[in-house]
Amino acid sequence: PDARAEELHDASAPARAKFIEFRKQLQQEVDQVFYYQNLRELEHTLRSNMLHMLECFPVLGWIRPQNMQTLQDEIDHLRSKLLQLQRTLRQCEEDMVAICDVSIDDVYRFEYRIQAYEDGHIHELTLQRTEPWGRLLYELSKVFQSPIPEEYFAKCLNDYLNDTALSDVQKTLPQVYAVGRAQILVHGLYHIKLQMRQNEWIVPVQRDEQQRMQWRLTAAGQHMVDRYFQHQNRNFQSKTDSYSNL
Repeated sequence: PDARAEELHDASAPARAKFIEFRKQLQQEVDQVFYYQNLRELEHTLRSNMLHMLECFPVLGWIRPQNMQTLQDEIDHLRSKLLQLQRTLRQCEEDMVAICDVSIDDVYRFEYRIQAYEDGHIHELTLQRTEPWGRLLYELSKVFQSPIPEEYFAKCLNDYLNDTALSDVQKTLPQVYAVGRAQILVHGLYHIKLQMRQNEWIVPVQRDEQQRMQWRLTAAGQHMVDRYFQHQNRNFQSKTDSYSNL
């Protein structure tokens, strides 16, 4: 201590005495004590003994014990999320394999959520819907006549479900008088977009100034919409003729 600069010495005698007593206590109670005269000696001592100290006194690092549970909870949450994403990826890969050409008369079954209103009560329901691909293409074609961001797939289909889901709900809840806030589930939405692209009915064409992918109805898609209408008209005419014969 006497080798230190004058400004580093304690001003009062009691303070100096306390410092010397504290230093003696450390020398007696601590196993590893190293001495140095200047910064170069301190650096050399640290370099020479650090690995030995780490081996003798292994610790977790600069983590306070009270934070350990919080960190472990976060690790468990991230592991759970990783497993969920891995399952989603495997499912998407299976969907990619399952995608194939479909016709306008082929049907697709998907799930959606919706709120149903009945006598002041709100029911949160998950329902199934079966639609011909021609009908889905027709609803989407109303929006994708020009390039438009990909998120409009969900908006268009959800609007369609809001307009048509009341009859679905009334099959099990006949007192329901209104529905709203329909939301197609992600799996079905993803499959529909892949199918539209695979069949080259609605395809990505460019990115906008916000780097959002934009999709557009193709000439082939418009042709399929026209065919769907012709097919529907023939079916309607056939039913009309059948009723007339009765």
